[in-house]
Amino acid sequence: MCNYDVIKDYVILNIDGWNISFSEPDECPMCKHVLKPEKLFHRIKKFEDKTKKDLEDEFNKKFDDLDNEIEPSFIISIVFFCNKCKNIFICKYFYNNFLNNEYEKIPIVETYPQYFIKKHFDKPIINISPMFVKIYNQALQAEYLKLNEICGIGYRKALEFLIKDYLIHLEPNHKTEIIKSSLSSCIKKIDDEDIRTFSEKSAWLGNDEAHYIRKHIEYDFKTLKRLIDALSLHIQKKLLLEEAKTIKKK
Repeated sequence: MCNYDVIKDYVILNIDGWNISFSEPDECPMCKHVLKPEKLFHRIKKFEDKTKKDLEDEFNKKFDDLDNEIEPSFIISIVFFCNKCKNIFICKYFYNNFLNNEYEKIPIVETYPQYFIKKHFDKPIINISPMFVKIYNQALQAEYLKLNEICGIGYRKALEFLIKDYLIHLEPNHKTEIIKSSLSSCIKKIDDEDIRTFSEKSAWLGNDEAHYIRKHIEYDFKTLKRLIDALSLHIQKKLLLEEAKTIKKK
């Protein structure tokens, strides 16, 4: 029997006598609104005979700590309601006594349906680098589709377009030279310290997404994306400052 209780930011289910906490979603996958969702109902499926390979195929991920001889496993589906867009969505979880204990919150393995919404960029960024916006959103869509091995390369390509287009904006007479130059040499030409720092660190992490050996193993494409977001905001600030300086008092 599974009792259902809701407290704070997690859901508690009683599974085989254990009170297990399951993480709540903090964002609607359809409208992307940050939310405190309403829980409607849940379903629990118990598997006595699933092998390690069966579970890896089910979730499309590795369970390195799981033995082939496993204890009973549970797949839990919880249906939530978004008070913003009035749609329902499902969060899927996996629980196994070997992997989890009663003191930790079980993370969400999968949420569906997933509706992709493009990231909005303001006009200053769109005007100087429309290709950055296009490539960034294609990488973002790959991320939403869980294509985690290729979305990082997309973010790295978007980064190069943003930096080179910004440099061309600053030095239009050197456009051909900038286009042919390496990303690292372009970054060295940027005078603004903050923009140069974000560009340099983003390039380091971006190169990891394209190469066989990852040098910065403690970071992933999500860190790269956050740095690119910060970089675009700093560039936008500089572009708006340029515009502000042209405004004359009347």
